[in-house]
Amino acid sequence: MGWRGKRSLRESLLGSVIDDVVWGSDTPVILGKLPVPLIGMQRVIFMLPSKVVPQIVLGRMFEATRLLSNALNVPLVVRADESYNKSIQSLMAPYNTDHTVALELLEQKHLKPAVLDQESISSFIVVPGFGSRKRVADTLGNLPEQLAASFDGNLAILHFDK
Repeated sequence: MGWRGKRSLRESLLGSVIDDVVWGSDTPVILGKLPVPLIGMQRVIFMLPSKVVPQIVLGRMFEATRLLSNALNVPLVVRADESYNKSIQSLMAPYNTDHTVALELLEQKHLKPAVLDQESISSFIVVPGFGSRKRVADTLGNLPEQLAASFDGNLAILHFDK
C-alpha cells in the first residue's frame, strides 16, 4: 500500500484507510513511500531498533525483507540493535552464498535526521512493525514519521500482527 508518511503518530500512526487495513488485517502488510524508481536501488536496509520485533516473528520479517532485496537484485544490509545479532547471524547463514546479506550494528546516530538526510536515495529502508497499534507506537515511537521527513528515498514499513 502507498503511504505518504505525513501524519503524526499521536493522531494516527499511518492514516485512516491505511490504519483500517493494517490494524484490521491478520496477514502481513507492507506500506511504502516510494518517490524513487525501484530500478535504481543499490541496497535494501532493514532497520531493527531494540525491542521492536519479538524473536518469534524475526525470521518471517527477515525472510520478507530478504525476498524484497532479492527481487530488486541488490544486497540486503541488516542494521540491528545488538540484542538481535545472534538471531540475525543464524538467519543469514544459509543466504551468504547466493545473495549478499550483511549485518551492521544499528547505532542511535543512524536514526538522527542529519544522518538520515545523508543516506543515499539509492537505498530502500525497511522498518518493521509488530502487533497492536499501541505496541507499535510504544516500540517505534515516531521513527516512521521521522524517517519519512528526513529521508528522500524509498521507505517501507513491514507490519506483522502475529
